[in-house]
Amino acid sequence: MKRIILFLMLCVASCQLAFSQDESENYLLLRDELTINYSFDYSVFRIENFNAEDYVSMKVDRTFERFTNMIENTLVHNANIEMKSCKMKLLNEQEANLELKVTPLEADDDGEHTFSFELYHKPSNTHICSFQINTNGGDDEAFLPEFMDRLKKTGKKLGNRIAKIKTKAEKMKSEKL
Repeated sequence: MKRIILFLMLCVASCQLAFSQDESENYLLLRDELTINYSFDYSVFRIENFNAEDYVSMKVDRTFERFTNMIENTLVHNANIEMKSCKMKLLNEQEANLELKVTPLEADDDGEHTFSFELYHKPSNTHICSFQINTNGGDDEAFLPEFMDRLKKTGKKLGNRIAKIKTKAEKMKSEKL
């Protein structure tokens, strides 16, 4: 089963690599933006080969809603810390031209997980980029503390990734002038 998942991840990664070369021009849509709205889709999220909602109800002392709120708050908070360098922020309190669609894909007992991200320019419905972030797990199989600890790292990786895209957009903008 792990080989199948690894094969699928490699296929997705190679497709994303091919598409990312064409998408770099779309980075320009970030050049004057400071805010990114975000949404989460948990429909495909699996933990230890269980539907995430079923796993949480069986093994985690939280409601699924509380669990997903913890995920969203932790990921967004840590991404925003890293995005301060490019003056951008993930924020849903005001309408933005950009949207980040976050899809948790899988996790295991030691907190290792993979999330998929898609960034869009909402007014033109233009796909800017897609990428995945995988964060390795810990030594312990206490799912919730390990997962939340690793999720902080994922948030930081996400913030760094968006900051790099923004920096590239600014550089492309100055080259075109």
